[in-house]
Amino acid sequence: MIQYEDRTDTPRAEKIEGTVLIVGANGVVTLEDGIKLIVPKTVPTDELKPGATIVAEYERKGRRKIATSIQIKDGSALGEGPGS
Repeated sequence: MIQYEDRTDTPRAEKIEGTVLIVGANGVVTLEDGIKLIVPKTVPTDELKPGATIVAEYERKGRRKIATSIQIKDGSALGEGPGS
């Protein structure tokens, strides 16, 4: 018996590395290459600064790219820190 699972509706995480150009108050992070990532409100963005190199994973929802994880290139993940 052959089994097939259609995964076209299943979101797949994609990975990107880039340099932050703008951190918007609305939770949108724009990279130097023009890619815009939507960062959930539960993720503090105060550590993100223009010029920082990040590695992010995101899922596409329509034309939007929703960040599922963001790490600043020095290795620290956003939202992590002492006491986390």
